[in-house]
Parts: sequence; C-alpha cells; structure tokens
Amino acid sequence: MQKLDTFIYYSKKCYELVGRCRKTLETTPVFVNQVRPVYAPKHGKRLALPGGSLNKKPKRVKNETDIEQSKTRIKYPPYNYGLEGEGKSSRKNTSKEKCAEVKGEVLFGVFPVKLALEAGRRKPHRLFLKERGLTDSLRETLTLADKLGIEKEFVSKEMLDKLSGDRPHQGICLDASHLYANNLDSETQMRSEDLIEENGLPKVWLLTYRIKDPMNFGAILRSAFYLGVDKVLFPKRYSCALSPVVSKASAGALEVMDLACISTDTTLMEVLERWKKAGGQVLGTTCDNSSDKSQQLIGCSVDVPTIIIVGNEREGLDKDVIKSCDKLLYINPIGSVHASGPVIDSLNVSVATGIVLYSVMQNRQKYSRTPSCQPEWLLDVAHTQYSSHDKPRESA
Repeated sequence: MQKLDTFIYYSKKCYELVGRCRKTLETTPVFVNQVRPVYAPKHGKRLALPGGSLNKKPKRVKNETDIEQSKTRIKYPPYNYGLEGEGKSSRKNTSKEKCAEVKGEVLFGVFPVKLALEAGRRKPHRLFLKERGLTDSLRETLTLADKLGIEKEFVSKEMLDKLSGDRPHQGICLDASHLYANNLDSETQMRSEDLIEENGLPKVWLLTYRIKDPMNFGAILRSAFYLGVDKVLFPKRYSCALSPVVSKASAGALEVMDLACISTDTTLMEVLERWKKAGGQVLGTTCDNSSDKSQQLIGCSVDVPTIIIVGNEREGLDKDVIKSCDKLLYINPIGSVHASGPVIDSLNVSVATGIVLYSVMQNRQKYSRTPSCQPEWLLDVAHTQYSSHDKPRESA
C-alpha cells in the first residue's frame, strides 16, 4: 500500500509538471495520452496513471503519387469466380510497372497455353513471354504462335506475375477468350451403337456432380484425360467454372477434353434415364458400404456403356442421383489404418476419382449384346433378322 501511495504521489507531481509544460510551450507531450484510469480506495476517486493505450494512428493523406499509382493498378481477372480454392500468393508484387491490358482471361503455364493454341477452342489475343532465358518448350509455343499469326510481347517477370495473379506461370501467359462447353440436354440422341468405341469397348463418361474446388476439378480432368475417359459432364449450377486455374491444375487437359454442360438437375435426371434406355448403366461413388447398391471397387468389371458419377467434396451425391445409380462403388482401405492413427474415413475427391477410373478402365470388356443391356427396339430388330441357318448344329 505504501508503494501505491508513493506511486500516486509522483504521478500527481508528473501531472502538474505536464500542466506547466502545456501552458508554457502550448504543446501536448506524447505521454499525456498514454494514461489509464485506476480506482484508488484511499482517495475514493479515479486517477489517471501512465500505461494507457496509444491513440489511433492518424490517417495518411494521399498525395499525387499515390493517386497515380492507384490509377495504374488493375483488377486481375476473377480466375476462380468467387469459388473455393483461390490459392495463396507467396510474394507481394511491389513493381510500379503498369500492367498490360487484358481483353479476355489470362492462361498461364506452358501446357495450358500450348494446348489451348493447338485445340483452337479459344480466340487468342496476345502471347506474353519472358524477356530472356527461353526454354525448348517455350520456343515450341512461340513457333506455334508465329504460325497462327498471334501477337506476342516479351515482358519482365514482374509483369508476368501481375498477369498470372502471382501464380506459377513458367515464363508464359496468354490473353485469350473464355472457354465454353457444349450443352447436353434431354433431347440429345443416345443410340446404342454410338456408345461403343471402334475397338468394341463400351464408352465411359464421367459426371462431376457439383465439384466446386478448381484444384480438385483440374486434377480430375487430368486423370480422366490420361486414363482415356470419352467425355466429362458437369452441371451448370454449383460447379466450378472453366477458369485458367482449372486449366493449370489439369496441366492443360481442360483445353482438349471433351466437355458437356448440363443446365438443370431435371435435365440431368433425364440424361441419365436416356442413357439407361440406350443400354448403358450408371455407377455412383460413395463412402458408405451398407447400402443395397454398394459394391466394392475391386472386381467390378464393365461390359456396357457406363457413366461414373463422383460427388461433391462435402455432401457427396444427392438422394435423387443415388436413386438413378445402378450401383454405388466404394474403396476399401487396406490395412488397419484406423486403429493405428487418426480417423480418416475418406479420400480427396480427385484421388478417389483417379482410383475409380483406373480400375474401371482397366477392367473394361468387349460390349456383350445381352438382353439385359439392349433396348427393346434393338431386340426386335435382332429377332426379325435371325435365320434358321445361323442356329448351331445339333450333335449326332
């Protein structure tokens, strides 16, 4: 208590000294605002003691230089369209160089740019290359751009960082138009003979149901293209847009993959029904092995045209979609992973899709024209064309 009284005494003296300074110098010392109220029982009132919080930092007045710099800054194209998976910027671009004007959206990376030029689905506006140190792959892309008559410009690394949004560009960016997929509606014809490849194997389509993360969607497209999937379907709503981030994550597979967009959930169900009527089957994916439709992935062979559906990262497949599935495939963990460590009861959607596609594409068999997988009109035609000399001879 004696120390507190001593402290209060010297605080009063200090406060009186501050008052004299204010009167004589007409200035306010900094530590006047650094006070905090304390209740002293002996004096029965609150006293102002040192140790309070500082005042807020005064707002900075913008000068002409700041205004000019703000005018030169442009907003980067919305690569992810407000969805998840924006990516992290590892460094801050402090260059004062004015960013180049962009007409469409910016593709970045060697393979996305090269495959986009080869596919010809986008309209290229301008090609940006780093000023020095061109690699062989960059020279090949530059030669291709010269053949196509595309405008090119050699820029600094800082400029490429601005164009790509501080993402790994590998020394090349392309200003090109947006990529759009063809619409698949309920009126699209699906004939049984169109769902078979030339070598007799049934076609396999992949349906990504409400995949929102562009990194996952890009990885799925890369696996689908590598493993030979014929077409990838995706619903228009609640799905990731066909952005440059997806193209980079897919190593350019987005630019060359056969894609089809489904406008509504009603159209989606109609497409699945028409697929079944044409002699195909629908396989879903799940983490639950207790359903009547559940089947382990190992040993699952495909001998009819098949649509494989992979679900959303969180909710999975919708109830109506599950009803349309003939089977639900699940991946069994190998070993006692749950007993030895933390509970991890599922895989990343892109990893699970790669495993499912590899197993299905490896176990495809020749298309067998059995009554269970043929439409009625095809069975009638086959019955009328059946002749007596085609019957096998009876053994003697």
